[in-house]
Amino acid sequence: MKVSVIITTYNRAGHLNRGLYTLLNQDYKPDEVIIVDDGSQDYTADLVKTFQSEYPNHNIRYIYNNNPGYTNCCLAKNIGIKQAKGELIIFTEPEVLHIGNTIKQHVDWHEKELKLFVSAGTVYFVFAGIIRILSLEHFRNPELITKIKEVVEWREGYIPQYEDIAVSRRVSACYCASVRKEWLMAIGGFDERFLPHWGWDDIDLQSRLSRFGVRCIPDESIKVVHLAHGYTGCLEKWNYNKTLHEDPNKPIIANKGKEWGVIRT
Repeated sequence: MKVSVIITTYNRAGHLNRGLYTLLNQDYKPDEVIIVDDGSQDYTADLVKTFQSEYPNHNIRYIYNNNPGYTNCCLAKNIGIKQAKGELIIFTEPEVLHIGNTIKQHVDWHEKELKLFVSAGTVYFVFAGIIRILSLEHFRNPELITKIKEVVEWREGYIPQYEDIAVSRRVSACYCASVRKEWLMAIGGFDERFLPHWGWDDIDLQSRLSRFGVRCIPDESIKVVHLAHGYTGCLEKWNYNKTLHEDPNKPIIANKGKEWGVIRT
């Protein structure tokens, strides 16, 4: 089974440097790693060139989309889907550190069953106060991060604190998630009407996959660390995305009537 890993990013070179290291140093080597840069103005392009030089046996592809936006823009993800050559697509993010052999864990699932969406079910959220004290050893072996201090269970009512490490279980988001390309193509990818970075796009994708007959599994044995990143929250935009997702008339196939996943040059 050919495997394509897709990372979408926007001005996150520092985190990408850490996350990409934990991805490329796993025992299982994917057939390609596609980095879709959604208009970054930092040193992302130079960083990717460095990784391409240091990891010549990995097929690292860099796609620059001239669309200044935010990490995880639906358009950027769709560009990755359209460009991917693998049968299996694994989505991850620049600020995600992989614990163990997450790629192999995903592949094992899809070799057993055809119509699956699998997500890393255990996510450790590391907030800014902890990030500032981490060493290179922590970033290269992220399981060490989870042992720095007592981990808080992210349950209903929990409010993140500056120096917390909080664990969320049975997570179904795309921090590290996989699905076969044919199912993504069949439902028209991510809905490009969703506003970038404001949530619900990956939940919406799973909802449409589920209605298409794809079984969604949050596997708690697949574990990742998510490093905090700063952004300004906007409840209006978040609610806009939530309303799109909850529309009772929403079709299974997204982006109908228009071309999707098109690179802007």
